[in-house]
Amino acid sequence: MIEKYGAKATWDLIEESLSPYKEVPILHKVIKHVPDQILNAIERFPASIFLRDSQNRLPIHVALGAGLQWSHGLLHILNANISHLKDKDPVSGFYPFALAAAKPCCDLKTIIYLLKLHPAHGRDSIVRRGSSYNNDDTTERERKRRKIDG
Repeated sequence: MIEKYGAKATWDLIEESLSPYKEVPILHKVIKHVPDQILNAIERFPASIFLRDSQNRLPIHVALGAGLQWSHGLLHILNANISHLKDKDPVSGFYPFALAAAKPCCDLKTIIYLLKLHPAHGRDSIVRRGSSYNNDDTTERERKRRKIDG
């Protein structure tokens, strides 16, 4: 639609259509389907940056989960949701840095930025994973030893 009618006309129509519906998480859809239009969506629907979707996710969770690369749009979402960056994603249960790192095409700038804001998240995740791994590893070794001894 943007290619056919242009960004301004398209966003004018979207704004007119959605103006009665203040609780529609339009930014979530823009992030998933047309991420190059994030700034236009935020400009037209500034409250959308704080809206949660039906899964209780904020746009920051959707953006990081979608593997959004470092950009002005992502920075705008990150900075607007700075207080929510300490919270885990309600769908995956991951801290924001881990959500950003979970995609094969993860963006190191984003991960480093998030870890600098909340370094304890990285430590917590490593310690938790490390102890879980060690427990699993110990259990497996213990089973093998018992099988050999017994």
